[in-house]
Formats: sequence, C-alpha cells, structure tokens
Amino acid sequence: AYEKKTDKCELCFGSLPLGTEHGSLEIVRVKECGNVKFTPPWRKGRRAIKIKEFLRGQKVPLHRRDEAIILCLLQDSSRHALAVYLEGIGDDKWIVNAEYCPQDDSPVTNVVLGKTSLS
Repeated sequence: AYEKKTDKCELCFGSLPLGTEHGSLEIVRVKECGNVKFTPPWRKGRRAIKIKEFLRGQKVPLHRRDEAIILCLLQDSSRHALAVYLEGIGDDKWIVNAEYCPQDDSPVTNVVLGKTSLS
C-alpha cells in the first residue's frame, strides 16, 4: 500500500523479517543493484521477474530504466526489492512487491520516505 503526503510518502509492508531496522533498508538505482527480482501485486503467486522486465512492462523508456529507484531490504548480504518507484509514467507512484504486501490481520510495518535526490 502507498500513501503520498506532499513531499513524503508512506509505504506499508506486511511481512518484513523480524528485527528489520532502518539501517537494513536502502534506496538505490536499478543500475546499482544488478539482477534483483520483483513480484508486482497483480502477479502474486507467480514467479518473480527482473526489475528491468517489470519497468519495460510499465512502459518506462529504455533510457530511464537504469535510473529508476528501488527500496531494498539488505538481508544476509543480499538485496530484496521491497518497492519500485515509477516516475513520470502518469502519476508518480511506488509499487510494493507482492511478497511484502500487507495481509489481513497481520502486523504492518510503515516506512515513511521524504524527498531525496540520488546522484
């Protein structure tokens, strides 16, 4: 789930591992994270796809795919994509990985992100 409030947004996750701390989350560009895979909510229960395949399906122009932003969870020296930011495709929005979407009656972790610039 995603809620935008002026210059910040709030992302809700349901199944983050216990003990996840602020330091284990990072925002990176696609070109920095290699072949991280992602399952959009509408593909729940199906195999994960590479982030670049997802961006192609969302009609993100080729020249902008490497610059797309991902919120990652660092766990056991590997990255897991929690959400992908789609910018300039209609409304700017975060798409949360189906594996981490909140479920009914499960604890929820809220992550509030402010405006940031990555260089």
